[in-house]
Amino acid sequence: MSARMSKREMDEISKNSRVRFHGGDKQQLMDMIIICCELNAPLPSWVSQALQTARYSKFKSWDEIFGKPVRMKTRLERMHRRAAWLEVRRLKKRGLPVDEALFQKAAENLQIGIGGSTVRNLYYDFEHDRKSLTGGDS
Repeated sequence: MSARMSKREMDEISKNSRVRFHGGDKQQLMDMIIICCELNAPLPSWVSQALQTARYSKFKSWDEIFGKPVRMKTRLERMHRRAAWLEVRRLKKRGLPVDEALFQKAAENLQIGIGGSTVRNLYYDFEHDRKSLTGGDS
């Protein structure tokens, strides 16, 4: 994940994670904590509220708070999707045309062992999910 994330991008990721969390995907809570730690960013208010609620609740295991542990492969796929989306957006903002060269450049910048076509697929998958959750563009 790039430490060059803008506040707007962070807010958008937080919003998407919040919607998923409130829709039942408890893993989003841990994902946002990890993202904030990686970027040395403050926790979004919804994360703080969820942690405070958990702190004063009776629960049998951490799974009730954070969801069941996700396989490492699934976790990596999530992180790669998010990283690909952020890097493509960053390059688009710099004025690069959306073409195969942009996706290849994003793959090179990410340095996670994936190619341009994989970045393209990850980007569009993330973008589709993001739009279906937020109900539009941005």
